[in-house]
Formats: sequence, structure tokens, C-alpha cells
Amino acid sequence: MVSIGVPIHGLDANSGWDLIGTSMSYQTSMVAELRRATKDFSPEMIIGGGSFDLVYRGLLSNGMSVAVKKCNAVGFPDVRAIRAEEETLGKVQHPHVIKLLGHCQWNSTHLLFYEYYANSDLYSWLHEESRRWAVSSWETRFRIVKGVADGLAYLHGLDNPIIHRDIKSKNVILDSNFEPHIAHFGLARWMEASHTHVTTEPDGSVGYMPPEYMAGSNRATTKGDVYSFGILMLEIATRRRPSKLTTFDAQEMDVVEWVKMMVANYIVDPSNPILLVAADHLSQYFKIAWYCVINLPQYRPDMKWGELDGNLNHRIQVGWIKWKSASAKGKFYRTAIRPSMLYGIERWAVKHQHVHKMSIADMRIRQNDKKKKWLGWSGFGGGNEGGAFPCLRELHLQRCPKLRGDLPNYLPSLTSVWIVECQQLVASLPRAPSIHGLKFGHCDMWQLKELPAELRWLRIEGCHVLESIPGNLKQATSCLQELFISNCSSLASFPRDSLPRTLKALEIEGCGQLDILSDCHYASLESLSIWRSCDSLESFPFDIFPKLNNLKIRSCKSLKSLSISGEPNHELQCLSLLEIWDCPSLVSFPDIGLPAPNLTQFKATDCMKLKSLPKGMNKLLSLQTLEISGCPELMSFPDGGLPLNLNCLYIWDCNKLIAQRLHWKLKALVSLKCLSIMGGKRSDVQCFPEEGMLPTSLTSLSICGFPNLTSLDKGLQQLTALEKLEISHCRKLQCLPKDGLKHLSYLCIRKCPMLKQCFRKEREDWPTVDHIPLVEIDNQRIS
Repeated sequence: MVSIGVPIHGLDANSGWDLIGTSMSYQTSMVAELRRATKDFSPEMIIGGGSFDLVYRGLLSNGMSVAVKKCNAVGFPDVRAIRAEEETLGKVQHPHVIKLLGHCQWNSTHLLFYEYYANSDLYSWLHEESRRWAVSSWETRFRIVKGVADGLAYLHGLDNPIIHRDIKSKNVILDSNFEPHIAHFGLARWMEASHTHVTTEPDGSVGYMPPEYMAGSNRATTKGDVYSFGILMLEIATRRRPSKLTTFDAQEMDVVEWVKMMVANYIVDPSNPILLVAADHLSQYFKIAWYCVINLPQYRPDMKWGELDGNLNHRIQVGWIKWKSASAKGKFYRTAIRPSMLYGIERWAVKHQHVHKMSIADMRIRQNDKKKKWLGWSGFGGGNEGGAFPCLRELHLQRCPKLRGDLPNYLPSLTSVWIVECQQLVASLPRAPSIHGLKFGHCDMWQLKELPAELRWLRIEGCHVLESIPGNLKQATSCLQELFISNCSSLASFPRDSLPRTLKALEIEGCGQLDILSDCHYASLESLSIWRSCDSLESFPFDIFPKLNNLKIRSCKSLKSLSISGEPNHELQCLSLLEIWDCPSLVSFPDIGLPAPNLTQFKATDCMKLKSLPKGMNKLLSLQTLEISGCPELMSFPDGGLPLNLNCLYIWDCNKLIAQRLHWKLKALVSLKCLSIMGGKRSDVQCFPEEGMLPTSLTSLSICGFPNLTSLDKGLQQLTALEKLEISHCRKLQCLPKDGLKHLSYLCIRKCPMLKQCFRKEREDWPTVDHIPLVEIDNQRIS
């Protein structure tokens, strides 16, 4: 698969994005061009990197300078980060968001190339003494803040908002004019319609991470980005590193506490150029930052509502309206309506011929002013011309508990409708030839009198009184492909034969009473996700899902097994991804194993009782990525070992399995490129990797969480192809081997205090690593 955004060796510059299925000759040509541009990925061209990738500067044959990210691993977490970059940057265009020009795959290596910006990251210009002069003026710093704010507002304001999840100065790249560009979208995610994204690990970086993530919340929201942006504002104004505590009057404090204390006591560094800023402007600047770093996320402002204007004036009021220009001709395409527009009136007349999206939210009655309410609208017009909004495509009604009556009669361009927390609205949807999407949340679904005939996706959320999906769903729509059901606690079943045969994707979350196995046909279903649902489900039957491609089961407390009929030659031909998370009762897989010849990714996480993996895993010749984590009772791999084509292997927090590592037979896996192994507090491993344990094909190795590890064995010296090595949380490890590591291009060490002492240029240990182009210790680059 090749995706191209610039012309390379005759490729059509107008071919656009996502050239899926491009011929191998195009792919070969593209790879050859990138290799030539980077001098075959020479170490001298390295300009940065992370734990799982390296970034090179390159010059294309057409004269364009590019930054090329080379990711050698094919599985989690690399593929997740790569896909995040492709899925987000590949579909956005904004002057303050880094531009992804294209990407391709070269064997097991992913190559992504971006527009090159000459001035590196903001962090280095803020904190390196030799560079501080460039961003010394307040005008430059303010322009950077405003640019980042504009970029985030764009990402959060998309129809499907993007959560960056790692806003920090190192992820802001400056061009030759010191204009900022938000970069590094490896943690980014498209936001679900619930305005959250569920993750399994903390998101972000120390110092910038919002308190709710630090407290263990697994729901990422735009409010997390807002907090990180507030920290960035303080960092830019004060040059204080958020990741480090500041000492003042013998008291340690973080950057937020420090700035509050300084402002409160009128103590400002005389050399700080912010003194040249008007006091009221500076006060307003910090006031905005305080709002952004409020501990409770619901009280932080929304970037997407434009709560910073050109003068950095704070506009966090109860409500306001904002129009966005869609073209140089002055036409407008989006409007957001908030309560303060409507105080003292019951109906609002609005008219604009070019509006494409309308969002109306938070129209509530306040206890101290019962006249302030919104009951409906006028000015939409009617007839066959679409009234005031002939171009309206999206209509979002949210948190309008007093809204009642019918919706506008005719909106000819309408394609999607959201109705959320509008408890008194009992209405027919507007007449429109192509309403493809409907979201209905926190109210009675029976308030809708009918469903659109052309409906393609339906999302139902928080309808706690809903006991059954409407029986006319199949008759109402013949096009439904995606059905999402979330937090419908009373939902018990789907009516017999009620789901359309066109349904391809089904996601169920927070529906504990639901029995998905009752009298329903899933002949066309390709993707199924079950999360915190189906409490009665003890065995998952593959047989009733013949076309299932992706299966994700998470937090199903009663699930004990997965089953498949024992008929000869019965195979799961379509299954390519299987993920099982947090199923504490899971004990076994089908007795015949997993006959899935096209399975490429398999993940089992936090399955506390699981003692064995599927039989015959060595026959899964398409399997590329295997991740096993949090399975304390798992002791060994199946007889026959693992498939020879396995590319990435992740073993985390499985102490009994790790204790048997010499029996894994990994040396025979000649295609294995990436290995990540993590112990835990109870791990007693003292030496790793043992001689002859690992295949020489490894290019990436991560060793983490071995508190008793004291030395790296000779097996490390045998890894002649190793390019990236990461060692973290190994507190007793004292040194690296003096021989070996000759081909290493990236070394990362974190939370290894004894090993850290070795990396001083005056010590005799230094020659061990001085040839490595990029060495990072505790997030600080030392070479």
C-alpha cells in the first residue's frame, strides 16, 4: 500500500491522497527516491527520533526538502502510532499543523515523509542557551502561542475532532519564519461521537499531562489537550521546563505553582522580555492559562469555540456565536449557537444561505432566571427550497431539555443529525433525500417518529429506558452499515431478525444486559466490538459470524472461552485481527486452536486466568504481531512454537512466561524484527538476553521493568542487525557490553540510575556509545 502526496519519479502530482493498491513499481520507485534523498538513511542525516523511529532529513529529486520518519517495527506500538499519523495528518490541512506529504511500506519498514521545517522544535529554542535569542521577543512568543491555539482549534473543530494527546514544546516545530506547526501525532486519535477516546495507558508527557490522566482516567478528551496547551503557554512565557520542579525559598513547586506565586507577589525576572508587555495584556495572558490548567476538565475552555481571539482576549462566557469563513468570497459555512444569544427570548430567527453546519447546545432554564429558555426556532422557512438553509448538511441539537415541537420541515442538503439530551422533543426528522447519519442520545428513542430510509450509520447513547432496538429497524432502512450502541443499561436483546443484512460494523459499549446471541443473524458483519457489555456471555461462538474480520472483546467479566465447530476444514477465513482485553474469567480458546489463515494481529491483555494460547499457533503463517500482557498464569507458548513469519512480539507483565524464555525457540524466527519484553515488580530476571536466545534478525529491542537485572548477557552482542535499543526501569543495571552494539543508530535509556552514571564523556565507558548517532537518557539527548 502506497500513499503519495508529492510527485516522485513520474508519479502524478494530482493523484491525490490514498493511492490504495498502487503497483509495486510505484512503491519501488518511491522507496528508491527516499533512500537516495537520505543517502540510504545515513546516520549523518539523522535529525531526531523516538523510542521506535528515527527521523532523517532528505532532499527529493524535485528539490523539495523533506523529513523522513523511518519506523522499522510493524506492530504495536509502532503500527498504532503510524496509523495515528496516517489517519490524522493524512486528512487535515492547516497552516499550523505539520503537513504529511506521503507514506509507503518497504518490507517491514514504514516510511512517512513530511514537509521539512528548518528551525527544529520549540523546546530547543526556549531552553538551549545558544538559541534563546531567537524567541526572546514577546511578539515572537505570542505569535507561536496564537499559532498553536489556531492549530488546536482546527483539530478540535473538525466534524470528527482529533485529540492530539501530547501537546508540548518538543512537538511544536518552527519554520524559517518561526511560525509554529503542531507535529508528532503518534498518540493522536479521532474522537468518538461521545467526545472521548478510550485508551489503556496514560497519554502525554510528564509536566504536560492533565491531572485526570495522572489519576488513571482512560478517557482522553479535548480538555486534556487544553490543559497541555495551558502548560505550554506558561512554559513559553517563563522558559520554565514543565517536567522539572522549581525551587524558590527552599520550596519545590511545579511550573503552575511557581508562576502563580510570581504573579501574586509581583516578582518577575528583570531579564525577561515579558516586562515589555502591557500589564493588562500580560494579566489576560496568564488568566487564560489559569483557565486552561484548571484541575476539573469540565471547567476548562474549549479550543474549538475560539475562546482566544486575535488580541488574546478571554471569551469564556456562557455563550456566543462564531462564523467561520469558507472562502475568500466571504461565504460562511458553520455556526455555533450558545445560550447567551437567546437570553430573554423563546424563539430565535436566523437566516444564512451558506451555512453547512449548525450546532445548538446548552439551552437550559436557569434556576434564577426562568424566562431564559429556548423552545424552538423560526426563520428556517419551508417549501421545496430549503428555507433559510438550503446548504445545511449537519444539524446538531445537544442539551436542549425544553426544546419541543417539530424540527424544520425541509432541509434538502442535510446528511447527518445529532439529537442529544432533548427530552421533550418528539418530532419527525426534516425531509431530506440523503440523511446518512443519526446520533440519538440520552432521551427516549421513541421520540423519533421514523428513521431515514437511506440511513448508513446509527449511534444510540445513554438511552437507559430502551429495552429493545426498534423492531422496524430492518424495514426502516435498507442501507444501514454501522450501528453503535453505548450505555443503554436496560437493553436486553435485538428483536428476532431485526438487524439489516447490510450491517457490517457493530459496536456495543456499556450494555450489560444485552444478549447478542438471541435470534439474530450476522451473516454480513465484518467488525464487532464488545466493551463492558453482554454480562451473560460465557462463550463466544465464531460460527455465527462467518465474515468477521475484526473482533475486539473488552471487559467482559463472564467470558470463559471462544468456540468454533469441530467440523473438518472449518476455517475463519476472514479473521485478521483478534483483541481480548480485561476478560478475567477467560480460560481457553477453541479446542482445535484458531484456524485463521489470514490472522495478522493477535492480542491478549489482562486475562488473569488464561493459562494457554491457541494450539497450533505455528500454523498461523500470516501472523505479524503478537502481544501478550498481564496474563500472570500463562506459562508457555503452544507446542510447535510461534509462526516463522512473526514480525513483532510483545511480552509484558507475564512473569511465569518470561521465566521460561529459554524455551521460546525465538532463534528460529528469522523474520522477527521487533521484540519488547517487560517484567514487573516481582520479576527476578538478573541477566538478559541469554546467549543464543534471540534471532539475529532483530532490529529493535525494548527491555523494561526488570528491577533485579544487573547485566546484559552475551546474547545482546550477537544481535548484529540491531538498530534501536531501549532500556527502562532497570534500576540495578550498571553497564552496557563494551563489544557489540556496532550497528546501533538509536539508544534510549530511562529510569536506570546506575546505568546513567556511565554516560559521561570523561568516563572510560564513553567509547561504548560514542559512535551511536542518537543517544537519549531520561528524555535528554546527549549525542
